Amino acid sequence: MARKTGEIRKGEIIATTRDIIFNEGFSNFTIRSVAGRVGISEAAIYRHFANKEELLLGLLDSLFIPWRDALEKLAEEAGGVSEKLVKLVHLHLHHLVDRQLNPVLFFSEAIRPENQKLLEKLNSNLQYLYQTVQKILLQAVESGSCRRDLDVDSSASCVIGILQTAVIRWTLRRDNSGLVEQASHLMKFFIEMIVKKGN
Repeated sequence: MARKTGEIRKGEIIATTRDIIFNEGFSNFTIRSVAGRVGISEAAIYRHFANKEELLLGLLDSLFIPWRDALEKLAEEAGGVSEKLVKLVHLHLHHLVDRQLNPVLFFSEAIRPENQKLLEKLNSNLQYLYQTVQKILLQAVESGSCRRDLDVDSSASCVIGILQTAVIRWTLRRDNSGLVEQASHLMKFFIEMIVKKGN
């Protein structure tokens, strides 16, 4: 049998790590458990990742880099604020669910002192989401489709709150049925309050 390339092996390690964390939680995530499931030695994992935190950072990068690209495209594409914010709900939640990335699971691990880089990575991506929402809202204010007196920062926080509430609900229920639909409904309710009538 041909030996797997470094990138393929690295991908297997990351996918296995994701599966363990998503399905069993952080308590069952160890380098030993990942190595056993991939069918390699612990030393083989350390050839790709210096430690557990570096492995988690690699996992988050594999999930958040395409997510950031998609958010950037959404912010730049044509369309009104209503369309973009509802698309944002679909993009964000489908990305997390399809890739089995639940950020809530990571925050409990990230607050440990030895995982400072992990906390910074999560904060950085949350800030990126916030800035994308701000950009969409500012475009709407400048185009006249939202009220001129709109508090963009507070409104962006409300949008983030809708998305985070959906993720928390997913976490508690361990079920994503109706998740996107419910969050979309809340987003449409919010949009009605910020858009100018007639838009």
